[in-house]
This record gives sequence, C-alpha cells and structure tokens, in this order.
Amino acid sequence: MLGRSLLATSLAAAAAQNASCSTVQADSLNPLVLKAEYAVLGRLLDRAKELEEDLAAGKPLPFKRIVKCNIGNPQALGQKPLTFVRQTLSLLMNPALLDMDLGYPADVIERAKAYIAAVPSVGAYSDSQGVKLVRTHVASFIAARDGFPASADDIYLTDGASAGVKALMTLLIRGAHDAVLVPVPQYPLYSATTTILNGTLAPYYLDESASWGVHLDELKRAHADAKAKGATARALVVINPGNPTGQSLPQAAIEAILAFAASEGLLVMADEVYQENVYGDAPKFTSLKKALARLRAKGEAGDADAADLASKAQVISFHSTSKGFIGECGLRGAISNCKTSRPRSEHRSRSLHPSPSAPTSSASLPQGSWSSRPRWENRRGRSTRRSARPSSIRCSRVRSESRRR
Repeated sequence: MLGRSLLATSLAAAAAQNASCSTVQADSLNPLVLKAEYAVLGRLLDRAKELEEDLAAGKPLPFKRIVKCNIGNPQALGQKPLTFVRQTLSLLMNPALLDMDLGYPADVIERAKAYIAAVPSVGAYSDSQGVKLVRTHVASFIAARDGFPASADDIYLTDGASAGVKALMTLLIRGAHDAVLVPVPQYPLYSATTTILNGTLAPYYLDESASWGVHLDELKRAHADAKAKGATARALVVINPGNPTGQSLPQAAIEAILAFAASEGLLVMADEVYQENVYGDAPKFTSLKKALARLRAKGEAGDADAADLASKAQVISFHSTSKGFIGECGLRGAISNCKTSRPRSEHRSRSLHPSPSAPTSSASLPQGSWSSRPRWENRRGRSTRRSARPSSIRCSRVRSESRRR
C-alpha cells in the first residue's frame, strides 16, 4: 500500500520472515494502521533509497546523488543552522563549557544561564506542559507577531508539531461517528491519523485556479457530506501557508474560515509551521489566533454577531522549529497555542498530553532560543551571525519555491 505506516510495514515484513511468531503476523496487526497511508514515506522514497544503494555500490547511473524532496528537511539539503540556537544548545548540553573562555557571545552565555536556572539539566524531565520560561518566550513572540496579548498558560511544548496534532486528534476522535474536515491536497499526517483513530475523513478541496484558495461553499459541502454519512464534524484543519500547495491565505479568507467553524461548533486546527515561508506578492501571513483576537475586539466594541461567534470559537495552532529559516527538523521542537472562550478546566494541562510524558528539554529549549532570538540589528559586526543569516534564508526560500512548483 502506498505510504503505509513504516512501523506496520516493518512488523509485517518481520512476521513474514518468522512464521513461528504467532503474535506479530500481518493478519493480526491493527487493520487501521495497515490501512493508513502516508504518501511522503511511500514508494518514491523506497525507490530513492534503492538508487542511493546503487550509487554507493558504484553502479552507473545518469546522476551522482539523490535529492529527497518528499518532506521539508532544510538542513538535509544544505541549509545552515543558526549559530545562536546551536551555541546556546551546546552550552546547555555541556554546562562545564561556561567555565572556559571559548569565545561564546555574551548573549548566548546569558541565555544558556537563564535556561540552566530554569531547568537543572537537559537530562531531567520538564513540566508536562513544557518549560515555563520557554513558554513565556514563545508567548512574547506570538504577541509581537499578532499585535495582541498571548499567555504562557495557553502554550504547550511538544516533540514536533506532529506529536501535538496526533495527541489532539486522539482526544477529539472517539470513533467512526466523528469526522475531521481536512484540505486536499494536504500533508498526509491528518488523513493517516484520522484513519488510525477510526475516524471519518471529510475532505474539502482547495481551488487551484484561485491560488489554492478555500471557498466557503466547499467547506459547507464537506460538512454536509460528513453529516450525510452519519458523522459529526468535530474539527476543521487549516494548513496555512499550505503544504504542499504553498499558498498564503489572505486575511479575509482566514476570518471567513474562523466564522464558519465557530458557527458550526468546529475546533480549528491551524497548521502554521510554514509561516516564515511567505514570499513575493503573496498575502502576508495571518494567524488564526490573530483572527480570533480581532473577532473578540469587534465583539467588545459592540458588534453582537462578532461577540456571539467569538464566544463559540476554538482555535489550536501549531508551529515548529523544523521549518522556515530555522530548519531544525532533528531537534523536534514545536508549540501548540490553545485559544478558546470556554471556561478553563482543572484538567486542561492534559489536553495535549494524554500521557504523563513530558516534552524533551533538548527540543523545548531551542524553541525558546528561536522564538526570542536577539534582534538582527543588535548583532551587526559579529561575523558568525552575519554569515548564517543570509545563507539560512536563501536555502529556505529555495525550499519553499520548489515546493510551490
């Protein structure tokens, strides 16, 4: 099956080779896992690995290397890591370096000491919601981005955006009677996870002729189709900027999507991990959280309809260190920002962490270094920074433009 779960494929292969293993057999595995498709890890990637092995063995081919474009993996394609993030992390991994005169910049040392004061060791468990100081830094970043206040209490740190998405969908989908509206084309995380959780996928189709735009009539159609199948739509996934389509939705479209979701009682899952990858004459990135804040402001100014919609709206957005000009895919750092007008629950801290596992400190702390990085104008004259910034942005731009094609 195209893009079948890597774990499922491996277990099925192992079972085929070991007939004496009665528990792990292809026909005894979870059928939902076997049914799930994850196209970015499918046949094309398998073929690419085979060709890599051929090249390593010296077989003559009409090319010398394989460039894997199945997933956004900037540093694998040559994007340089930012020195502030990496230098800070190196001091956190080995605090003894702070006692040596190794030429680390003062702002790196200052940041490392602040994080060491907040977390005794990167080898220790953090709070289940994530390191509070990092969440405070992330909240400041979101507030500066959107122009509206943000709270560290609404921020959850996860080991990659996919982990946050999967945890949330696990909480939402109770069975086949629950549906999720998902854009097509889409990153297959959402369709695969819906399948594994035995939910109902309700696809809505983007309009390629309108720069892969979202139309309200199409959202209504997908919602009605789910209802006709006997399923209750629970969430609406919005990927902005688009993956793999690369579009940046205009503010009016974001606001219309939010209003539709609120009126239908849908939680908006806003995948915004490519928000740094907007170029040319594309509309400026507008977050769903900002749209919700604007809606609330209208309601507070006396707009009764806006106040009603704002009281019903629920948004959980996702961002990551893996994309943009950071490109730290291997560190698996991500944030989830929960905004709702519903009363706060005493069990809310478990909403993105249904298990007691805490996010890894080695993933969370770089998220803080990225979201509260020193301003560029304060770093002039430091050749280590100046050489990293243009290179990172150039590589990221090439990645995004290639994806759009």
